[in-house]
Amino acid sequence: MTGAEASVIRAGIMGIIVLLAQKQSRLYSFRNAVAITAFLMLLFNPKLLIFDLGFQLSFAALMGIVYLFPYFERRLGWRDKEGSIFELKKNGLQTFSAQLAVSPILLIKFGYLSATALLANILILTFIPLTMFFGFITAFLGFVSYELSLVMGLFTNFILSYEILVIKFFALSWL
Repeated sequence: MTGAEASVIRAGIMGIIVLLAQKQSRLYSFRNAVAITAFLMLLFNPKLLIFDLGFQLSFAALMGIVYLFPYFERRLGWRDKEGSIFELKKNGLQTFSAQLAVSPILLIKFGYLSATALLANILILTFIPLTMFFGFITAFLGFVSYELSLVMGLFTNFILSYEILVIKFFALSWL
């Protein structure tokens, strides 16, 4: 459904490694999983390293979230209240960490950084779990009842419309 983009393949391989570690009662090492994933992807297609911007951005963003986010969280002392529904501080710091990690690649490839990317990502990231949940329920209900899937699809469409509105607003050239 998502296509075989580098970020999807990376997530899939890393997910398989996590499941294998659990199944064999072994410790999961993030560093090893990233190295194995990159190795397997590059073994299959060495051109990814130089010519696939998605591959580069996916791994850089992952490194930013895993290594920079905990650093900033400790240094700033920003923690959401337990059970916070939107986790805005966490989303903001994770987005900032990922943006910081991909910034050198974006500067080299495009020559500039978006001034609004951080805010746009925070506004959208907050609703992605809801979008995925309602999308899954809509698809499941499609197997059970066409009418129920239509009703659930309205909720999904409402959230997706908001996300597209944010994307279009921040994509305007005058920003």
